Amino acid sequence: GKIPAALSDFDNAIKVQRQSADAYQGKGVILFETGKLNDAVSALTKAIKLAPTDNASKAYSYQWRGMLYQTQSDLTAALQDLDRAVQISEGASGLRYERALIYLENKQFEKALEEFTITIDLDKKDQNKTVLPYNYFWRGLTNELLGDTEGAQINWQDGISYQQQTSSYW
Repeated sequence: GKIPAALSDFDNAIKVQRQSADAYQGKGVILFETGKLNDAVSALTKAIKLAPTDNASKAYSYQWRGMLYQTQSDLTAALQDLDRAVQISEGASGLRYERALIYLENKQFEKALEEFTITIDLDKKDQNKTVLPYNYFWRGLTNELLGDTEGAQINWQDGISYQQQTSSYW
């Protein structure tokens, strides 16, 4: 299928341009998606080393490696990588969302609530982006876990409202 061909394409790109952070990143993502986690860590680590500092590609590699660490239940390493990604690309709501989920999994509810709020605010500011209803669901769940039932209900209602506005998303 397409995955072995894509992996072969990235391997060929690496042979031609041994210093291509993007090729290593692409290879790492495919390896992650196919469950070859150790190889994915190696490829993403190489992508991070090759990418210029303050580069969106580097932030993306940190994000993928952080998500990989999360699947391996290494939440400390996952947060470290997502923290680095956010430092590079503060305005990327997807990074904040991933970090919020790890805080939630780590039972760091206050931090999770803050990150979900930032995610929603960033999406609202971006004219080209839709605020996704699940952001409100997760923020509402976090409110509930903090004992704020009223805040949870408001978020869930907002999520339903956004879902109705963006029915094409679903």
